[in-house]
Amino acid sequence: MLTAGTLLVWVEDKVSWGLGYGLCASFVAVAVAVLAATAPMYRILPPAAPASSPLKSVLQVLVVAFSHKAKLTLPDDPTELYEDDGVKKTRTRCCIRCTND
Repeated sequence: MLTAGTLLVWVEDKVSWGLGYGLCASFVAVAVAVLAATAPMYRILPPAAPASSPLKSVLQVLVVAFSHKAKLTLPDDPTELYEDDGVKKTRTRCCIRCTND
């Protein structure tokens, strides 16, 4: 993709804009022709029975997510909010000193 774009810019810059646009148009035409020629190979499913609205599924997910979140309680100890799993930290925290310079 990067090579094709670079080659196209080179053709438009060194040869002519018309040839560059012609190459672009010809590649698009070939791509459309290949897509049209291979379309029968794609699996076309018969239309399904009228399904419910996709909005209904989204709303169901939101309702379940917020209902579970409403039931959550915060722990008394704030350090329990972080998952440490007993792993030792290899990096030490380094602070930069403030100066008035």
